[in-house]
Amino acid sequence: MLLRSVFLNLAPSSLDMKIQAIPIISKLKDSCMVLSSSLGYLDHQMSLIDFAIHCHHLNISFESLPEDNEKERDIKRICLALQPLLNSFDSINTAVSKLSQDLDVWIHPQPASAIDHVLIKALLESHAKEYPIKVVESEKHIRHALNPALEAHGIAQHIVKNPMLTTSILCANPSDISLLTHALNLLNIPFKSSIASSSPIVSSFISACEYHISSDLDHFIKMCKHNLIPHPNTPSLLKYIETFNIPFEALFSPLNHVQSITLKSDLFTRDIHNLVSLEIEAELSRHHIINTLSSWTMTTWIEDVYLFLISRRDLSVDQHYALRQIKPICETVLKSS
Repeated sequence: MLLRSVFLNLAPSSLDMKIQAIPIISKLKDSCMVLSSSLGYLDHQMSLIDFAIHCHHLNISFESLPEDNEKERDIKRICLALQPLLNSFDSINTAVSKLSQDLDVWIHPQPASAIDHVLIKALLESHAKEYPIKVVESEKHIRHALNPALEAHGIAQHIVKNPMLTTSILCANPSDISLLTHALNLLNIPFKSSIASSSPIVSSFISACEYHISSDLDHFIKMCKHNLIPHPNTPSLLKYIETFNIPFEALFSPLNHVQSITLKSDLFTRDIHNLVSLEIEAELSRHHIINTLSSWTMTTWIEDVYLFLISRRDLSVDQHYALRQIKPICETVLKSS
């Protein structure tokens, strides 16, 4: 599912997180003892946000940050203020990663929370069909329902009124499961409970299949976001593609647009330096991904992708199983396309 730079690998991009973090820092900067002036500059704010994100990703507790001087106390205070934002993005990351590719969406009621909005956007951008509860026909086979917890009884009652409706329910929050289970039990509705999710490795495989069918920029970006061919600089490549709006064909040649710029105005020196750094990182990712793609042949595409993925050392037993299950399905899809 392609989230148009809103999420990276089915999750929020660091850029989105930074955009939401800036107002938090702006509100606190005037109360800082040392950093109040420097945090008036965007690049200084970004540096502090990057620091907080890195600590968060490395599971370094903000409570453990040093407080030996006023500057360190300023940094710790702001990091603690950013903690809820970082945690909320983790929740969205987990939720979106559990969405599968082939969905019909039953939304009841309209999305209420920020996470609901994110999930629905992810579903719809993965070509899901949306069926609001008020227009759902009883004979419709609905595979997934997105439900806020407060609507558990409404969903249960709808199932009772539409006994021929086959419904699988996707709960946006873990707490919804017990509430919905209780509502189903009260109305004596038989159900099966399972924790079923689409593994990110499966999404990677599917993105490779889609790229084989339609080799274009959108599907290339989709593969990158699904981390089909992992590289640490892939976020930079995606940002570079968006920044310069480069065409798909440009990905098959070295990226050197910025480095060829001859403008040396002092006003733009820092910006050019940052863009050159971005371009260098993007080129490393582009080179790695294109070389890997070029090693896969069109006639044995699925086999090549499968061997590439199955050989990854970071895969779990469940991911190995998921790959074995999805491979023949992808082969069938390609043969019929």
